[in-house]
Amino acid sequence: MGTALSLFSAAKLLAMTAMLSWCLPHRDSFGVRVGVASTLACGIYIVSNALGFSVFPTLTDDLSFLRAIASFATELLLVVVLQRMVFDCPLYTSLFCCSMAYAIENLSTVADRVAAQMVGVAASSFDVVDAVRYWTIAAIVIAGAYWLLVRRIEKNGLLMIDEPIMLLATVLAVMLNMVLDLVIKDLGVTDIPRRYQHTLNLVYLGLSIFVIYAEYEIVYVRRLRLDVAAIERLRANEAKQYQMSRDSIDAINLKCHDIRHQIRGLRASGAAVSEEFLDGIAREVDVYDSETTRSTRYSPRRACSARAGASP
Repeated sequence: MGTALSLFSAAKLLAMTAMLSWCLPHRDSFGVRVGVASTLACGIYIVSNALGFSVFPTLTDDLSFLRAIASFATELLLVVVLQRMVFDCPLYTSLFCCSMAYAIENLSTVADRVAAQMVGVAASSFDVVDAVRYWTIAAIVIAGAYWLLVRRIEKNGLLMIDEPIMLLATVLAVMLNMVLDLVIKDLGVTDIPRRYQHTLNLVYLGLSIFVIYAEYEIVYVRRLRLDVAAIERLRANEAKQYQMSRDSIDAINLKCHDIRHQIRGLRASGAAVSEEFLDGIAREVDVYDSETTRSTRYSPRRACSARAGASP
């Protein structure tokens, strides 16, 4: 059972990582890299299985517990390396995609465990019916994760993950999942009351959902912060342009006033300037003055309102 579940777990983890990373820029020779990464993944699984890796490790003392945590952490680290071989993105983005995939994979596993307990299936059994149930629940969880989360995560949002808080959140999420998963699996082989096992699995199910939601919120809030910053820069630029326009209009109005004053002076002095010429200048000044007067009615607030009203 342990070998089969280890294979299934690795397959789900790689599939979820690929799904979360697919919108990211692909590296050159993408197809070749996918083939190499897949070959390496198969080789790593064969070697690790030969060395005794299992999703149900035997825990006898504190040292074996620490070794189990280290082996799960190494599994996640190797997935990060494989993801970075194929996709061109920052390290924090890789950590997010792989840790989110790890959390979703754990969610499908604990959901299957809860379903098995509800129908009274022993933890040590795993036959064809159990495999069908396992993959059916996995497909439902993965489809739900895609519909609710993955399709909402944009490429730009992923590429903008560049804060150390992402690393801290990833480490905490992974450690919580790993430790609680190992504790529940270890208690599952002891003679504790079944109601306690059910309770722990339900707690683990809720924690997995919370971890996934929290990681998604980090990306979502980060994207909103960037959007707000872009809007504030746009408003600052509009205000600056508006002030420049007002300054230019004030200067033009002052010039128009001087021209009118000069025209009146020429008329009053009786200088040899034709009336037609003076009337033409006056008309041009009046027309330009009326245009600048209308321009002073512009404001960024009115412009934004006008654009909002014109948008569909």
